Amino acid sequence: MVCGILHRWAPPVDAFRGALFEGLVGTLLKTMQSYYPGFCDEINYWAPGEAMDTEVDFLLRNGDEFVAIEVKSGTAYRKDWTKGLRAIKDLGGLRRSIVIYPGGRRLRSDENIDILPLNDFVQEIAENALFP
Repeated sequence: MVCGILHRWAPPVDAFRGALFEGLVGTLLKTMQSYYPGFCDEINYWAPGEAMDTEVDFLLRNGDEFVAIEVKSGTAYRKDWTKGLRAIKDLGGLRRSIVIYPGGRRLRSDENIDILPLNDFVQEIAENALFP
């Protein structure tokens, strides 16, 4: 017998969708770092001091190499998603820039930024293929 009140979870409202998706990716990255030695040495956030509207959600460091990750909750790629990744492109040791979004197809921007559906990103983590 089930006691208590049953409540069905409603879909997230649009105002929270981005934060929830970014939190999911962040939790995945932090879990991998915590439980799988060698995944990455550090997970950081990046923003230039002068442009507060430009940022990169996650900057993974492994030794002297970096992978920059931007997380977007939209369903269709838009060029403005890569603003922060374009701003960080000259970082020494940057090996790869990635946009992660919930679904759609795998793409590559004109600036060689990988646009990956979440499933493809998780597959790359499983194959230890984030750092080229």
